Amino acid sequence: VGCYASTTADDIDIDIQDWTTATNTYLKIYTPVSLSEVGVSQRHSGVLDNTKFTLESSGAMIVISDEYVKIHGLQFHNTTTGDWGISIGNIGALTGKADIEIYDNIIKYDNPTGNNNRAIDLRGDTAGSVARIINNVIYGTNDAGIQFQDTDFTYYVYNNTISGCNDGLYGVGGTIIAKNNVLFNNTNDLTGTFDTLDYKAS
Repeated sequence: VGCYASTTADDIDIDIQDWTTATNTYLKIYTPVSLSEVGVSQRHSGVLDNTKFTLESSGAMIVISDEYVKIHGLQFHNTTTGDWGISIGNIGALTGKADIEIYDNIIKYDNPTGNNNRAIDLRGDTAGSVARIINNVIYGTNDAGIQFQDTDFTYYVYNNTISGCNDGLYGVGGTIIAKNNVLFNNTNDLTGTFDTLDYKAS
């Protein structure tokens, strides 16, 4: 699913469910960037850009209920002031072993005041699930930038920049392998336990 910019942000929450997915038949939501896909890149260059594709909402913006899903290169502007303003997550459990990729996204909050406002929060229901959370920029949530809490998941968390959150990385459960992450101006840069925590800047 290629996402193209328009004069205003998209304001539709996305619920990914009932697709039959597998290793080679995954669902990918992304911004086209290469010349073989599009004339002008639809992807931000690492900073917020109003001329590039943006999702803007006050709720759960992308809810993942299928097992093989990739989210690449989107901008999220989460405007929630209430509870459960999760930008990318699966609030309920998945039914099978998952392999989820979240790459190259920017997730911005407007300093919400409610509870459970987490930029990324993935959970599963089958042992052996994997999440790769790589090269994302997250800032402004009053809860966790990225929260890990499922013992069925191995989380690979590389090259993310997280700022202005209550907890930058919040490790509750699962196998968490975090490398090369930059965390600053958070109330707590790191909370909980991590299996690998290397080369961080905090």
